[in-house]
Amino acid sequence: MLLTRDHASVFCGGILHPQRLNHPESLCVDPRDGSLWCGGEGGELYHISPDASTIRTVMSTAVFSSA
Repeated sequence: MLLTRDHASVFCGGILHPQRLNHPESLCVDPRDGSLWCGGEGGELYHISPDASTIRTVMSTAVFSSA
Protein backbone atom coordinates (compact mmCIF):
# COMPACT_ATOMS: atom_id res chain seq x y z
CA MET A 1 0.00 0.00 0.00
CA LEU A 2 1.31 3.45 -0.87
CA LEU A 3 0.75 6.54 1.22
CA THR A 4 -0.47 9.72 -0.38
CA ARG A 5 1.51 12.88 0.36
CA ASP A 6 -1.14 14.18 2.77
CA HIS A 7 -0.69 11.05 4.95
CA ALA A 8 3.12 10.95 4.91
CA SER A 9 5.56 12.90 7.07
CA VAL A 10 9.25 12.99 7.93
CA PHE A 11 9.81 12.21 11.58
CA CYS A 12 13.53 11.53 11.68
CA GLY A 13 15.99 14.34 11.01
CA GLY A 14 18.35 12.53 8.66
CA ILE A 15 22.11 12.85 9.01
CA LEU A 16 21.89 15.50 11.75
CA HIS A 17 19.60 13.39 13.94
CA PRO A 18 21.39 11.64 16.85
CA GLN A 19 19.73 8.32 15.99
CA ARG A 20 20.72 7.32 12.45
CA LEU A 21 19.86 4.33 10.28
CA ASN A 22 22.37 2.59 8.01
CA HIS A 23 20.71 2.96 4.58
CA PRO A 24 17.23 1.74 5.62
CA GLU A 25 15.55 -0.71 3.26
CA SER A 26 12.23 -2.61 3.12
CA LEU A 27 10.15 -0.47 5.45
CA CYS A 28 7.20 -2.24 7.15
CA VAL A 29 4.50 -0.75 9.36
CA ASP A 30 3.43 -2.93 12.28
CA PRO A 31 -0.41 -2.98 12.20
CA ARG A 32 -0.57 -3.67 15.94
CA ASP A 33 0.93 -0.40 17.13
CA GLY A 34 2.04 1.62 14.09
CA SER A 35 5.74 1.16 14.78
CA LEU A 36 8.15 0.75 11.88
CA TRP A 37 10.56 -2.06 11.06
CA CYS A 38 13.27 -1.91 8.42
CA GLY A 39 16.53 -3.50 7.45
CA GLY A 40 19.89 -1.80 7.09
CA GLU A 41 22.59 -2.13 4.49
CA GLY A 42 24.94 -3.98 6.87
CA GLY A 43 22.43 -6.64 7.94
CA GLU A 44 20.76 -4.63 10.71
CA LEU A 45 17.11 -4.98 11.75
CA TYR A 46 15.72 -1.72 13.15
CA HIS A 47 12.58 -1.07 15.20
CA ILE A 48 11.30 2.52 15.27
CA SER A 49 8.62 3.61 17.73
CA PRO A 50 5.46 5.17 16.23
CA ASP A 51 6.56 8.69 17.23
CA ALA A 52 10.24 8.05 16.28
CA SER A 53 11.36 8.84 19.82
CA THR A 54 13.14 5.47 19.99
CA ILE A 55 15.14 3.76 17.28
CA ARG A 56 16.82 0.53 18.29
CA THR A 57 18.88 -2.06 16.49
CA VAL A 58 17.14 -5.35 17.22
CA MET A 59 19.89 -7.44 15.64
CA SER A 60 22.73 -7.26 13.17
CA THR A 61 24.55 -9.84 11.14
CA ALA A 62 27.38 -7.33 10.55
CA VAL A 63 27.60 -8.67 7.01
CA PHE A 64 26.75 -7.00 3.73
CA SER A 65 24.76 -9.17 1.35
CA SER A 66 24.21 -8.33 -2.30
CA ALA A 67 21.63 -11.10 -2.73
